Amino acid sequence: MNIEQLIYIVEVAKVKSLGEAAKTLNISQSALSQAITKFEAELDIKIFNRTRSGTVPTKEGDLLIAKSQKALKAIYQIEDEAKQINHLNDLLRITVIPGLIGPIVDTYLDFKKNDSTLKIEINEKSSMDIIADLKNDKIDIGFIAINKKNMDAVTGF
Repeated sequence: MNIEQLIYIVEVAKVKSLGEAAKTLNISQSALSQAITKFEAELDIKIFNRTRSGTVPTKEGDLLIAKSQKALKAIYQIEDEAKQINHLNDLLRITVIPGLIGPIVDTYLDFKKNDSTLKIEINEKSSMDIIADLKNDKIDIGFIAINKKNMDAVTGF
């Protein structure tokens, strides 16, 4: 048994059609039918009655589908919690030329008011040092001032 099989039977039960479920799941109807048949064989239970008018869960299938929905809900909750935990570690590395740090700090404080989990690291450097840090993936964003004489340094970004 795998998660994919649970997703398949829940979708088929929802739309009551192998063809429609296959479209939603982006797989062929044949592959979906084979996957469900294999799942039924694994469990030794007939989950669906297939007819020309549609695909209807059996009595046993209804029970399995209900449990599958609960299992998928729990799996999706785990995924959501993991995403939230990962967002706790989000870090945006910004380097600016002297004089621009104030507006960046103000923006960061606005994020914090909205309970953002984003962490921002802000540094001040010269424009040429910022360009070097961007090229070496040491920062995510750089705010620079550049003149025509040094335009070659930013060409290709």
